Amino acid sequence: MSGSAGTLTPYAEHPPGRTITGRGPTDTLQYLGQPIAFPSKASPRTGPNRPRHLDGWHLPRQGPKRSPAHLSARLPLQLQPGQLSWYKNQGANEEIKWMCPKLTREYFRRAGLWLVLLAITPPVAATPEEESRQIWDTSLKPVYFADRAIIEGAPHTIIELTAPPRAEDPALVPISIHTKIPQTDDAFIQKIYVFIDKNPLPLVGIFAFTPASGRADLAMRIRIDDRSYVRAIAEMNTGELYMDERFVRAVGGCSAPPGKDLAESMARLGKIKIRILGEIQQGEPSLTQLMISHPNITGLAMDQVRRMKPLPYFVKEIKVSFDGQPVLSAETTFAISQDPSFRFFFVPHQDGKLTVEVIDTKEERFTSSYSVRL
Repeated sequence: MSGSAGTLTPYAEHPPGRTITGRGPTDTLQYLGQPIAFPSKASPRTGPNRPRHLDGWHLPRQGPKRSPAHLSARLPLQLQPGQLSWYKNQGANEEIKWMCPKLTREYFRRAGLWLVLLAITPPVAATPEEESRQIWDTSLKPVYFADRAIIEGAPHTIIELTAPPRAEDPALVPISIHTKIPQTDDAFIQKIYVFIDKNPLPLVGIFAFTPASGRADLAMRIRIDDRSYVRAIAEMNTGELYMDERFVRAVGGCSAPPGKDLAESMARLGKIKIRILGEIQQGEPSLTQLMISHPNITGLAMDQVRRMKPLPYFVKEIKVSFDGQPVLSAETTFAISQDPSFRFFFVPHQDGKLTVEVIDTKEERFTSSYSVRL
C-alpha cells in the first residue's frame, strides 16, 4: 500500500512494522509544523530529486524529542492530507517538498486542528559556518555547559587552538592547543574539552590536567566528518571557561574506510610508545609524545569486503602519571584518529617513572612505563 506526493494512506490502514525509505540520514518529516528526524536508507528505485512513496512511516507520538534511532511509536490519530510534509534536508532545508498539499476546511473542522500556514518558499541556505554555530549554540553548549558564561576572543582568552583551514586527510587532521598560563597550585587549567560541531559524535574528548602537568598544552590527530568548527574549551580550577575555535573544511573523516594499515594496527594492538622530546630539565615542563597502536574503529565505515559496518571499537580512557602523581587523564571517542598520538607536558622533579594506562571499549587494558633520568 503506498501513496504519492498528493495523497497519504490513513494511519489506520497502515499495517504495523512498515517503514519507508528516504534519500539519506538527513531526511526529515514534518508533522503539524514540527520537524521529525529519522534514519533512512536510499531507495534504488528513486532518483535523488523524485518524491518518496509514503508507505507506513514510523512516526513518534507528540511530546518530548526522541532519539532518531528509536522513532518507532505511531501517532495517536489518523494522518490525513495536509498534515505531513517531507524535507529534502542537507543541513539547511535547501528544498522543501510538500507531500500532501491539499488542505480542506472540512478536514480541519472535523479534526479540530487549526493551523496557520506560513509561506513554503524554501529559506536561504545557511553557510556551513552558520550551521556549525547553530549546532553549538542550540545543542552542544546547553548540554555540556548549561548557562555558564564562556569567555572567548583576545585579549581575555588563555587558550589558543591551531588547525588547518582545509584538511588534506579528513581522518588525520592535526590540531594543537596552546595555553598561555603556567600550571600552578593556585591557578591551573583542570580540563580541556574538544568538540567538532558537525561530527556524528561531536565530543572528541575531555582532557584533565593537574599542576604536575606544568603546561596544559595538547596536540593530537582527529577525524572530521563535515565542514565544521573545531572548539577547545578550557576550564580553570576556579570554574571560569575559555574557548577558542577554528573552522576546518573536511568531509568524510568518520565514515571513510580504514587505512590499508588497519591489519598492521590490529597486529600491534595495545602497544604503547613514550618519548621525551628535547632535553629533560628538573622542575621544568618536558614535552612528551604518547603513541598508541589501536584501530579506533568508528563503526560508520562500510567494510568493502563483507559489506557490513563493524561495531565501534576505540580507546575510551587514558591515564598518565609520574611516580604515582596524576599528570593527564582523558575520556576520548572515535573522533580520535586511528593509532592515537598525543603530545603533552609533565614536570619531573626527580628521577622517576612515567606510566601510561589505556582502556578501550572492549575493556581491554594496556600499560607501559618510561624511566626518566635527570
